[in-house]
Amino acid sequence: MQGSAHGKTVGVILTYNCVAMLESLYRRIPLEALDEIILIDNSSVDGTVDVAQRLGIPVVVHEYTEYGGSIKCGLKKALEMGADYIVEIHGDG
Repeated sequence: MQGSAHGKTVGVILTYNCVAMLESLYRRIPLEALDEIILIDNSSVDGTVDVAQRLGIPVVVHEYTEYGGSIKCGLKKALEMGADYIVEIHGDG
């Protein structure tokens, strides 16, 4: 991952029970456009976290919340990582 010379870009994948689509989604992400990528999991019960870990994606699991809680968690984590730009990526493609 290279990212921009004008600031750090972090991709945030938001998931909840996305095991069936996650690998395909990840393969389509232009990683060269990002400095880092993380996955925010909304307490999935279908193996989403296992797939993410197999793909080498750093994972943050949080207690189940509605969509707003997931995005808030993702934005907070990306900012902690020093993001200047944050790209939201929906785990369902």
